[in-house]
Amino acid sequence: MLAVDIQADSLSEATNSASDSAVNIAPVQLNDKSNVAADKSVGSKADENSNWRVKTAVLSYSEEGRIQVNQALLKLTRESDSGSLQFKLDTDTVTGPSMTGALPSSEAQTYSNPSGSLETVTAAGELPEWVIESHRRSSVSVSKEDILNSDYSINYGARYSYEHSYKSKSITAGISRNFDRKNTQLSFSTLFEDAEVLPIGGVVKPGEETIIRADYADEAEFKTAWNNLRTGEAEKKRAYELVTGITQVINRDAIVQLNYSYGQVNGYQNDALKLVSIIDANGNPEANVYENRPDHRERQSVYVHGKYSLGTSQVLDLSYRYYWDDWSINSHTVAAGWQFELGSNWKLEPQVRWYKQSSADFFQQSIFADGAVAVIPDYMSADYRLAATNNYTLGVNLDYKFDSGKALSMRLALYEINPEDDSSSKRGRLNDIDLTPTIRSTVFMMSYDF
Repeated sequence: MLAVDIQADSLSEATNSASDSAVNIAPVQLNDKSNVAADKSVGSKADENSNWRVKTAVLSYSEEGRIQVNQALLKLTRESDSGSLQFKLDTDTVTGPSMTGALPSSEAQTYSNPSGSLETVTAAGELPEWVIESHRRSSVSVSKEDILNSDYSINYGARYSYEHSYKSKSITAGISRNFDRKNTQLSFSTLFEDAEVLPIGGVVKPGEETIIRADYADEAEFKTAWNNLRTGEAEKKRAYELVTGITQVINRDAIVQLNYSYGQVNGYQNDALKLVSIIDANGNPEANVYENRPDHRERQSVYVHGKYSLGTSQVLDLSYRYYWDDWSINSHTVAAGWQFELGSNWKLEPQVRWYKQSSADFFQQSIFADGAVAVIPDYMSADYRLAATNNYTLGVNLDYKFDSGKALSMRLALYEINPEDDSSSKRGRLNDIDLTPTIRSTVFMMSYDF
């Protein structure tokens, strides 16, 4: 989706946020109450005269030797007996090198950058990268919940996000119904997104070979060939998702939630920065072509989340998510947290998270040049985000609540992505090279509520 190299799940996994992608509706989060039967997701709202609450947050996500993301967030919320209203504004900046998917060579390689304005040289034996100088992304959203009566409530909202290479407008709507003295809640929500993808340098023709200036007599001839590799400046993408769920209070110490989601994405889903190498018998690249992904994706997931009070000052938090789609990707996510109080104002929560994913059926890291002309498949991508992977997160949350009701929260997490090579794409010298090295990152987040 983005023109920068952030896996759809990577940053959200590392921060444990809800931004899987622009088409993923996050499950309702269960509250951290020692008496979980009092959880607001199935209970009453704040007093009618409550004031606006303000939340500010900053986040830093840094990968070793690769990209760095710095994010700032502002959220305004007002809750009352009749519902709630929320405004949110966030912005971030991405910098650093991003892997292209092309393979290393025994000789230096030259690449034109995505806009065609510059050329970079990758040293022999190195994985080719694009360097992101500064890529800014911003979004604004508004959401509202109306409590119709003691049994029914509705929610709806809108979001607009903007970056140089991607513009998106989305709307959401949902309804919930309480049963059994508000110990059971059924919910249904939907999201629709309309997006415009504007790749840097234009929309490339998938499967076409990349070019460099040295192959042409002059700049004019190069620019003509460059423009001929492009079909325009923008493509459209639309998506929708449906989520239905049930939240059940088991007893005064336990609450559990179960969600099912179904969604589709239609339209342009290529990453114009990603390449696939055509290699010879020795494993050296002869050329690089632009990737191509299907223009339709259907995905589903099941999510279960439970909290259990271990006493007046401890809460155990467990969740599991199973995801599958028609690109042959399926994944398992298991997360656990143990929150306990340190005195009357402090809370500490160690967390652990494991994510396992299978590869997309069109994931391949190379194309073999076994004949006069290499056979380019209909769909192919060497993007490590579509590879099989095992990811791990270790984190800790520290919260301090002031006597005035204001709160300060901090989170530190260590995140590791372990993508697996496609062995069928290797030959010659590549058999001894790790084409998808482990990516380690650190996440620090701090927020202040007042």
